[in-house]
Amino acid sequence: MELKIKEYNLPEQIGFNYDELKEQIEKSLEKYQNLVVTQENLSDSEKARTTLRGFKKSLDEQRKAIKKKWNEPYDAFEKNIKELLALVDKPILALDKQISVFEEKSKMKKMERIQNFITEQLFSFMEENKDCPFDTNKIIIDERWFNKTFKDKDIVDSIKQQFQDQLDDYEASEQDIELIKTVYETLPDDVYRKSISLDKYLERYKYTRNINDIVKAIKEEYAKNKQTSNDKGDWVVDSEPITDPFAGLSTSTTVLTKEQCKEMINTLIVESDYEDYIKKELLRFMEER
Repeated sequence: MELKIKEYNLPEQIGFNYDELKEQIEKSLEKYQNLVVTQENLSDSEKARTTLRGFKKSLDEQRKAIKKKWNEPYDAFEKNIKELLALVDKPILALDKQISVFEEKSKMKKMERIQNFITEQLFSFMEENKDCPFDTNKIIIDERWFNKTFKDKDIVDSIKQQFQDQLDDYEASEQDIELIKTVYETLPDDVYRKSISLDKYLERYKYTRNINDIVKAIKEEYAKNKQTSNDKGDWVVDSEPITDPFAGLSTSTTVLTKEQCKEMINTLIVESDYEDYIKKELLRFMEER
């Protein structure tokens, strides 16, 4: 099957009195170049605008007529070609549906191989790094892997690299955690150190992964606790994360002086999510007294 176009000649240019018409238009429009519309010449100006618009419309209508006539042979040719294309599309669509079934089966088989590669590499990495929480769900499967030309070796290499990235990230986080613990344990004063919740900062690190901010926050809390300690003696809060420091506290069971309240406001759980709540409750107790 082959499309054979018969020889045909297209005119090089549609001829008309372009130069003559252009010269006439330019001369007739000279009087409008610097025309200023005034109340006195408003009526004449409106008539001139109507004349110019009429002439412009006449030119454009002739352009459209020539274009339509010029396109007639092409439009007929295009219509016939589209009919032929529609005929060819029918078997193409039918074949597409059937071939896609085989392609999907092939993709599923390839996916099984990829999953086997992932499992093999997981066991290989876990054998030497048992503590690392490898996650197969984090392995990104590239759509290019399903191409027939994509080599299995390249797939395996990519999976290896992704598991290696997980391992590197885990080892880096473990080093950061050890650093946080070291910073905490080497704080010089045991009393003020125990007033800081290490678990709180370890939990914060899981979400922020910003070791510098965590270390800075621990040191700042330690310094603030030491500076605002009670003159009567050092105080210690539970090392576990505090959920509600006023749970069970009531005016009938606890006696707090105004001075004690003020001191607690300045010292209790610095940098806590409950700081505003604590201050609010303490002020309430102060008012009740």
